[in-house]
Amino acid sequence: MVCLACLLPLFLIPVVNALPLLFYFIVGKIYWLFGWEYRKPERVPPSCPYKPASQKIVDGSSETVSLVEPQRSARRNLYNRQMQEKVMIEETIRGKYLQN
Repeated sequence: MVCLACLLPLFLIPVVNALPLLFYFIVGKIYWLFGWEYRKPERVPPSCPYKPASQKIVDGSSETVSLVEPQRSARRNLYNRQMQEKVMIEETIRGKYLQN
């Protein structure tokens, strides 16, 4: 026999993994009732925990040479994309308004 408390984590893992999907489903239905469109937010891709060396010491001097370009964080890229979409939508709305 196996203790039920030991089996509990096995059943909780799928439930916890399904919570975001359940949330999006419920919120989508609530938005649908009001006649709105619900779009799931874009998720930030997981970042690699390994960070390569960004500088190399040349000939023992205090001068350093950059080996790689410092990467912008994924959140910053996502924010920039969202701002570009917002500007495009505003320009489209402004253009339609001016045409009428």
